[in-house]
Amino acid sequence: MDTEKITKGLLDLSLAQLNIFSWFMCVDGSLPSGLDMVHLLLFPSKSVSDKPEWDKLCRASKMIELPLPVKEIVGAEKHNNLFNINELFDSLTCLALATVLFIIFSYFLHFVLNRTVKVFRNIYPVHKKWYVIANILKACLLAFICLNTQFYFGIYALATGGFVPMIELKRTTVLYIVSDFAGLIMVPRLPFTTKMHHYVTFFIGILIWSSNLNSPGFTGVIGVAKMAFIYGLFSCIPFLVNLFLGLRICVPKNKAMVVLSFIAFLTYILCCALNWSSHLVWLINCIISFDITIWAILYLLMLVYIVRDDLILMNFLRKYSLSNFMKKKQ
Repeated sequence: MDTEKITKGLLDLSLAQLNIFSWFMCVDGSLPSGLDMVHLLLFPSKSVSDKPEWDKLCRASKMIELPLPVKEIVGAEKHNNLFNINELFDSLTCLALATVLFIIFSYFLHFVLNRTVKVFRNIYPVHKKWYVIANILKACLLAFICLNTQFYFGIYALATGGFVPMIELKRTTVLYIVSDFAGLIMVPRLPFTTKMHHYVTFFIGILIWSSNLNSPGFTGVIGVAKMAFIYGLFSCIPFLVNLFLGLRICVPKNKAMVVLSFIAFLTYILCCALNWSSHLVWLINCIISFDITIWAILYLLMLVYIVRDDLILMNFLRKYSLSNFMKKKQ
């Protein structure tokens, strides 16, 4: 009797583990592509762009029935709608899964570092440990995005009016937003400007996830979504900024940190200059063509918080790198 109970218990446990593992697979049973780090992290299926159907989305999205008459994601060649609720739902599902994984890994990393690294263990006040972990993990995620070649092809298609692989690009934005979203939950005593930055990033992400990026032009709500995507692209490249922000808490000021801060400062200036100049050109074109909409005004108002946070961070990097450089000189 005991043997039968043990066998039945092990069988039930194995079935439960298989059921959990199935969440990491696609609905059609295929495995995520191991060659694409973004896809591996967000559990999409293979070749989503070639066959962007509802059944090719991550399994967790399919397990919850949508109260919608149409349950498939179609390309822009089949419809001209500005919004796609199914893709919004898929992105939010990926964000929820990625946030859970991010938090679990953060706690695991906190436990390991606290036990093995003395410098990390001695960080005071204690809440700054979460700040260190959040920034280092964000730097890694942004680096993953920069290493994903498909992301650049998607941005090129977005800018030139080609076919945009929407599911892949929208899931890539999940990687960008998840660290900010999880940071609001994990990191205590965040500065007000940083919190506003994270909130604005999340709301802009919702706009991107729900928009049909294959719609032509850069006007109206689609133009705002596309420009927000471009802003996100240039914000991914200076990932060394987040690496520096995390390391500066636990690593003493030395030559390596000064060099890191200076490189981060230069890349940050360059990317912000490209970002702001491209947005200025877009704004001028909207004004000339009388295409200033309420969406564009709201987007520009939200950008005020992001730009303000960028300027504060840029000034901090400048002071850190230059002041330490002058000390070394003296």
